[in-house]
Amino acid sequence: MVKTGEFKKTAELLSISSATLTKHMKYLEREIGAPLLNRTTRAVEINEFGILFLPYAQQLVEIHSQLVEEAADLKKSNVE
Repeated sequence: MVKTGEFKKTAELLSISSATLTKHMKYLEREIGAPLLNRTTRAVEINEFGILFLPYAQQLVEIHSQLVEEAADLKKSNVE
């Protein structure tokens, strides 16, 4: 959302519905205890909490990608 500025465009990029994305964002914000985005009827902008959270989210995505890759490599080595 930081890049697109819109829930709809972000949901399309993730191949999920806008409602699902909204639900996940609300859950995440409840867990953190603060809104991550400033929402208007026309756009979405990252706020100070979102700016603080973003590098951690990016690290989590990177770690997840590494885990998936390493698990696939391990699976291949066990098959051979």
